[in-house]
Amino acid sequence: MSPVPGRVRRPTNRRFHAQPNACPECGPRVFLVNAGRNPIAGPDPIAAAADLIRQGKILAVKGLGGFHLAADALNPAAVSRLRQRKLREEKPFAVMSPDLAAVKTYAVVEPGDETLLASIQRPIVLMRKVQDGPLAEEVAPRNQCVGAMLPYTPLHHLLLRHGFTALVMTSGNLSEEPIAIDNDEALDRLAGIADGFLIHTAISTCAATIPWCAAPRAKPVSCGAPRLRSRAGLPPAAAAADPGLRG
Repeated sequence: MSPVPGRVRRPTNRRFHAQPNACPECGPRVFLVNAGRNPIAGPDPIAAAADLIRQGKILAVKGLGGFHLAADALNPAAVSRLRQRKLREEKPFAVMSPDLAAVKTYAVVEPGDETLLASIQRPIVLMRKVQDGPLAEEVAPRNQCVGAMLPYTPLHHLLLRHGFTALVMTSGNLSEEPIAIDNDEALDRLAGIADGFLIHTAISTCAATIPWCAAPRAKPVSCGAPRLRSRAGLPPAAAAADPGLRG
């Protein structure tokens, strides 16, 4: 038996409740299944998931605070299919790219945007689209801006390594419904949307959406309301207070 669980459960050990722990014996483990809960054969579930996306399929991907629905953001047919199944007519989708170089192929990235994209919060950053860029128009129809983010979990990094410029990463739900959190819930609720499910055995205990933000600009662009959407589990930033104030 692996010694890791014992160490994680002992408050006196430095690894007590260390969620990033990974062990070849006790996991976490990654699986790829179809909408019928049947395993999709292959030695590497992440590579097989990337193949599905390249074929224009929609993939449900387990993230940190619930599931995302992913599709190739450069494939108009795949993005349109995701819109139809998710019942999301025109509201823009966010996209995830492997690195800043990929983001710069479809968005005008200013210094403030780079800082936000690379921050530990990994927000979705609203930026102006590159004219005639590679993104499908269906990602953000009739909108001069796009929201982009960088990977924030190991699974995202491994998936995006398979040659993708950008993947649509939208919340794992039908429009106006809560996000699906655990594997069984996602397989029940997203079976009519996703063609495949990239799941793992790590536990998500609460739903968390991704914050949206826009960097200050000397010449603002019309990207909609210039405000930040926070998320569950993201604490407010610290603010300096006047030392003379009394509580």
